[in-house]
Amino acid sequence: MEMTSKWSRLPWYIDAWAVHDGRAFASRRTAESIAAEATVFLSVPDLEAVPVGRISTALRATRSGFQDGLRDPGGSEIAFRTLDQVRDLIRRAYLASGLGPGAPGVTAAPLPRPDLGPGPGVAYLNEEAIQDTEAPVNEQRVLGAFPPGLDNAVRRMAYATVLEWDGHLQRRDPEEVRGLLGWINQLARSGVFASESLPTRRATDGVPSSDEVISLARAYRADHVVDALNLVRDRAPYPLTSVLGESVGGYWSRLHLQVVPLPRLARWDRRMRRLVEMHTSALIDRRFWKAPRTTLDLAPLVLIQAMRSRARFWSLPQEASPAETAFSTIRPRLVWRDLPPAAERALEDYIDFCLGQPSSRPEGHGPTSLDRPH
Repeated sequence: MEMTSKWSRLPWYIDAWAVHDGRAFASRRTAESIAAEATVFLSVPDLEAVPVGRISTALRATRSGFQDGLRDPGGSEIAFRTLDQVRDLIRRAYLASGLGPGAPGVTAAPLPRPDLGPGPGVAYLNEEAIQDTEAPVNEQRVLGAFPPGLDNAVRRMAYATVLEWDGHLQRRDPEEVRGLLGWINQLARSGVFASESLPTRRATDGVPSSDEVISLARAYRADHVVDALNLVRDRAPYPLTSVLGESVGGYWSRLHLQVVPLPRLARWDRRMRRLVEMHTSALIDRRFWKAPRTTLDLAPLVLIQAMRSRARFWSLPQEASPAETAFSTIRPRLVWRDLPPAAERALEDYIDFCLGQPSSRPEGHGPTSLDRPH
């Protein structure tokens, strides 16, 4: 009876962890001990705890690419009150591995990384940032009702990404041109354009015409976008208006989504280069919500989710907009477990490293065991 009471008070410790792979072993035990009451294996996507007969299985994994546990800067093992805390840390660190120029899949993509300076998409966002787009939000409010103005912010972000592609088209690389066309196709299929047409001319079906996109690109001096779309229009055996919103003519895949450029406003983290990085940062880094935020800051989060949803060329009366549907899907993922402070700091340091910059912690703060990918 005493033994049962003793075991029930034991915390969880991470025994072995493949951070990039989202897999880990954890045990309920005392610190630095191999006498575990229970050992489980967890793996993305569901992170269901699978019982493991012996802790020796976890220890063996450290000789096969798993890192050895998780420790604070002083070298002590970090204890977790619940297994849900361990799950949340594994999930967030796994997503963090997709940040930065060295993220898996980015370097293998057919399109180069968007590591250029600010382009015409930034100028468009700065000029078009009106009051309803810039409605303030915070961590508490975003978990409530659909923020007013988010539809408009997502639509503007979509157009800004098209303009920001300008920097990749200087050589008229066919892969880049088809990648741009594929991205415009996906934006049209998602329905995010339908909330409001471009100021130049109203689109009858929610999908902008080629003339509208070219006109907007000219207005913001995205000359390479103009040249690329004109080139497609001259070479395609059908009118370009029939290409926008269709899968023909452009390349697109989940891999391409990893390299869509981010029109980065001055207030955003300068290390962010890709649209998906702003999306991921909002999901995993609690520091994101400590700064004042608006609906425009939420737009990358919602836009990426809309791209992963089913096609929505049009909407029925009283039907939720594509942005609202995407927001309601992604919103539950903005609820985090409170982690031990040392674990939260380790995750923050790891995020900084993945983004390509050392931790911003004061000099003398020792490294954590998540400072390097494993």
